[in-house]
Amino acid sequence: MALFGDGDHTVAARAEVSRLRRTLGAIVDGSPYRIAEGVQLTVAE
Repeated sequence: MALFGDGDHTVAARAEVSRLRRTLGAIVDGSPYRIAEGVQLTVAE
């Protein structure tokens, strides 16, 4: 899993995405998890 570097943390990533979905609602789609179509996203370091 690219987010955490190995497959041992899949459950942790799933839990974090679940929290994001509760907070952001329709911005995060499920199955598979992804940013919803039409949402513009800027990622800053």
